[in-house]
Amino acid sequence: MHPTVVLIGTDHLCCRTMYTGTMRKVKRMAAANNLKHWSIYRQYVNGRLFHNSTDPAYLVEHHNDPYWLNNGVASV
Repeated sequence: MHPTVVLIGTDHLCCRTMYTGTMRKVKRMAAANNLKHWSIYRQYVNGRLFHNSTDPAYLVEHHNDPYWLNNGVASV
């Protein structure tokens, strides 16, 4: 069984989107939908379900996400 992750992103029309699935699946969705920026989060950390997109414990990686860039986290 592959671990499940959550992708939150914004497209070029500034529409927000959220996908849940394996790392491979959500990265494919980000590429297929040509997202302007996105972040991938673990679905569970220490038994707690993902609930906070600003908690660095959940962050796996991001691509040009303004929040994480402003907080000094380098983009993938």
